[in-house]
Amino acid sequence: MHYLRVKHNVENVNVVGHSMGGLALLSYLEDTPAKSKRYPKIHKFVAIASPFEGIDKADYFKLQKDPAAHDLKKGSDALQALVKNKDKIPTDIKMLAIAGKQGKTDSDGLVRVDSVFYVKNIFPRINYQQRLVKGNNITHSGLHENLYVDRYTSQFLWNLPDGFHQNNKNSFQNGLKKNK
Repeated sequence: MHYLRVKHNVENVNVVGHSMGGLALLSYLEDTPAKSKRYPKIHKFVAIASPFEGIDKADYFKLQKDPAAHDLKKGSDALQALVKNKDKIPTDIKMLAIAGKQGKTDSDGLVRVDSVFYVKNIFPRINYQQRLVKGNNITHSGLHENLYVDRYTSQFLWNLPDGFHQNNKNSFQNGLKKNK
């Protein structure tokens, strides 16, 4: 972010993070001085399938040997620090959390819906929104390529009525009907 500000004179940004990227962005918001001229001002933040309360699948941690993966365990020091430092989040940033629900499960195959939406306990509620994307084909790694996730993200970031266009002649719903 400092590079964008100093080298390209970027003053304002919106940010999107998937999974651990959402946790990293929240940590950035808590650790970076809001009024610093050294960094762009963040206006909107989208977190897609970010495990703010952690991942509680034991099999995941058997496969993941990277020390950073252990920060994703429910109750980890890293996740507790996000809650502890929530008062450092600038109060004017708008936030959207998007979770996935695979079939009849309560998760996207890896991250539970309530873990994603746990961020409502961290982020200032007045600026918080959440969306749930459901389907049998929902996967954790596929959410950032999902048409509904793209729509919700576009609507939130750029205030487009249907998520993609300024007018509704080529609306999201019409695009879905054509692709069936």
